[in-house]
Amino acid sequence: MKTNIIAAALFVATACSGANAALTVQTTDFLAGYTNYNGFEGMGSTSSFTGPYTEGGITVEYIGTASIWSDSQAAEGNYSWYPNGGGTGYTRITFGGPINAVEFQAGSGWFGTADSLQYDVLLGAVSVGSGQIAGLSNYTGFKFYGFSGTSFDEVRLQAQQFSVPGFDAIAYEAGAYDAINFGGSTSAVPEPAGLALMITGFAIGAIARRRKALAVA
Repeated sequence: MKTNIIAAALFVATACSGANAALTVQTTDFLAGYTNYNGFEGMGSTSSFTGPYTEGGITVEYIGTASIWSDSQAAEGNYSWYPNGGGTGYTRITFGGPINAVEFQAGSGWFGTADSLQYDVLLGAVSVGSGQIAGLSNYTGFKFYGFSGTSFDEVRLQAQQFSVPGFDAIAYEAGAYDAINFGGSTSAVPEPAGLALMITGFAIGAIARRRKALAVA
């Protein structure tokens, strides 16, 4: 019986630790506060920006062929990041080192159905999660998105009009982004790893109580 309880506790702890390492895709305004913020307000009005832009410790650049139009649309403030007329490639966001959660607002330049937001999230140039999120807004519309649940230092994004299996670094796309932030609190609920320790503690306590009961008997 003791062996079974310990095995079960270790299984749950291992499963929870694995869950803690999995990338979580967020589709709501999930971060409470932030320490770093890039709203592109320092860019001013431009329709031909080509270099990387850094604000609040967050660097954004276009990898591929496009020039950036800052005042085409905005979720907050006056400016945002949008490849003028669309681009062939993707928007790359870096943070100066690993982080555990990022939030941003995304839309597109498509006048019809934007279809989906494609993403690839990386740590040390190795992907920790890639895929697509349906229901992206079309021109002038923005929605909240983000990633959490594991460490990463780079996010690659694109908005394609037609469904594809996932992220494609050379696809034609038209993603628009604003209000990128990180450093906030995600939840007061215990993290999976902490929850695993709690469950293990309960199991050990149960063993101790069983031993005591057997001794009294």
